[in-house]
Amino acid sequence: MSYSDTKGSKGSQFTRTSDHGSLYGTGSSRSKKSRESEYAFDESQIEVLEGRAEQKQVVIGLDFGSTHSGFAYALTDKRNVKCAPMRSNGQFKEPSCALFEKDGTLIAYGIEARDTYLKRLAEERTIGAAGGNKANVASDYLYFDYDKLKMRLYGRASSNSISSETGSKETLKKKVFPKKGKSKRKKDADTIDAPILTAKSVTGDEVPLQPLVAAILDRLRAMSMNYVRENEENCKDLVEADVLWVLTVPAIWLESDKQFMREAAKQARIIDDVNSNDLILALEPECAAIRLSALKNINLETGDKLLVLDCGGGTVDVCAIEVSSDRKTDGRFRFRQLLEPSGGNWGATYIDDRFYRFLKKFCGSEVMEHVENNPAILQEVRHSWEKLKCSVTRKDFLPESDGRVIQLDRLLEILPEAIGDLVKRYNQIHKHPVGAKRTGLIKKELVLTPSILKTFFDPVVVKIVKHAVNLVKKPELQNLKHVVLVGGLGQCDYLRASLTKVLGRPVIVPSETSSVVMKGAVEFGMQPGVIESRRAALTIGVKTVIPYDITKHNEPPHKSHKYYNKGTKSYCLRDVFLKLVERGETVRVNQEVKQRFKAGNGVPSIKFDIYGSMRNDIKYITDPMCKRLGKLVIPVEQGTSPTFTCSIQVGFTELMAKVKNEDTGTEELMQIKLNRIGENALILDLATPSED
Repeated sequence: MSYSDTKGSKGSQFTRTSDHGSLYGTGSSRSKKSRESEYAFDESQIEVLEGRAEQKQVVIGLDFGSTHSGFAYALTDKRNVKCAPMRSNGQFKEPSCALFEKDGTLIAYGIEARDTYLKRLAEERTIGAAGGNKANVASDYLYFDYDKLKMRLYGRASSNSISSETGSKETLKKKVFPKKGKSKRKKDADTIDAPILTAKSVTGDEVPLQPLVAAILDRLRAMSMNYVRENEENCKDLVEADVLWVLTVPAIWLESDKQFMREAAKQARIIDDVNSNDLILALEPECAAIRLSALKNINLETGDKLLVLDCGGGTVDVCAIEVSSDRKTDGRFRFRQLLEPSGGNWGATYIDDRFYRFLKKFCGSEVMEHVENNPAILQEVRHSWEKLKCSVTRKDFLPESDGRVIQLDRLLEILPEAIGDLVKRYNQIHKHPVGAKRTGLIKKELVLTPSILKTFFDPVVVKIVKHAVNLVKKPELQNLKHVVLVGGLGQCDYLRASLTKVLGRPVIVPSETSSVVMKGAVEFGMQPGVIESRRAALTIGVKTVIPYDITKHNEPPHKSHKYYNKGTKSYCLRDVFLKLVERGETVRVNQEVKQRFKAGNGVPSIKFDIYGSMRNDIKYITDPMCKRLGKLVIPVEQGTSPTFTCSIQVGFTELMAKVKNEDTGTEELMQIKLNRIGENALILDLATPSED
């Protein structure tokens, strides 16, 4: 498809000079089959894609999770994937806790951050009781617990985690991370405002999110590099340029979320250019599926269909995938997506929310307000609940169970009355009772009964089970072979039992549950073409201009878009949605949609406005449910009018663009400047598919 610049038109809209087909007429748009036939796909592209690892010495996979993080790696000449213990007890993951200076300098990460913060809280209480100076204690730092960072990226449309640039920048300046000098960035009609994503520390300080994430990624980068240098004989002098980095992200994340992480990776010194090929973003449930083919206790065969549920701390990420019968690589199968990624923010932290709501009802608002303002007590509550939550079994939910004791020593000390009296009063009012159990001569502890435990877990478990049931009903998943559960919440015995009962089939929990995603990420980095095809999560197109055709466009809504173009001296239609890919459409890995066009004389730059929708029948960008996702701006050298070929990559894990100047032969990867606000408008539809 070729385009020519329309002289005199606003900005750089393009007139389509090839056949228009029925896309802009009164009939239906092109079929998926006819559109797919236009896409040139060369098998050699997979070889180029997979050649990245061969040029490197090591592939390192970073799994920065909502609640826990870790890394895995492999030497490219041996391809034996290894996990590095993050702690002395051999655990491969650390809680995603972080302690910062007020200027944004990372002091400690993981268990060390939690322990350091609690130690300084104790010091602060001691100094305060003695009437001393509280300098250099807990209140002088920013502490973020394990669920306070990554989840700020997801579910933004209904949260207050975004502050508009004009509304909150001054407030943020006054608090932390002050910037020197004033920004000289000029706004114009083409500027997409980039909202400032923020996070709140446990003490309520609101700070910009990206520097925090970048600092944590920088720590993971340094830890992984040091570990490989110390434990691999031929890697003593390893530098970042010797590494192909793979960063895991949820498959249901928006493109702006992924771009956020790529920008953070640049700040973390993982890559030196935001468009660098030295970083690959990997989709978490895909990584789990890839790793399954290497596990001896799961036998996969060509044609097997899998439903992989990655149930983590923040999100539940679901991938329906088939073992491809096309070919194997090094004895490993290839895969293809059967459905577009789905899921939502139904992770373990939402079980936490239910528990804290209960605690507020049980203890009273004044007590919980005191707890929230006393980080030492709050940390004890969170730690005790996390320990209990991770240890419950399906038997704890049976009516005949005695329930589970939760240790809340400091909280019980500040209660206004005896725990027995509170239990009695609570049970008189509420349907689901709690209990009290004597654990010593005098001391009593709070008992969470099976009934109350179910109120914490069931809203999340039921949501996951219902979503799985609806997916299994889809024709693409007929003859489903395996249902696989991974992630932190995936280890929950109650969730597994619930899925098994409702689906009527065994649910597999791999032996490597805690490391399956990061190990799979390394394997994906070595062979990105292992996922041969995916399903598009959105209908994506570009804004364009086409000639007006009275035989096709003489009825509404076309007539409202008609205008006279002085440049071509003809009538045209503006705001036309040129469809590049359709939601649910199969797209091959590294598949590119190419547009060829010529820049007009004196045009300083050429702009593509990129739009998206959950609908497949979009004709104009003004149609309902069509939102601006971003833009691609191609600079044009002064005094030239070159011909460009723009390739938008729609089949990989990120929406990418490649621009070739046909006159000079130069080719460049270019960043699509994504519009977080536009994607937010689609997030609820994307995160929660309709339940048929």
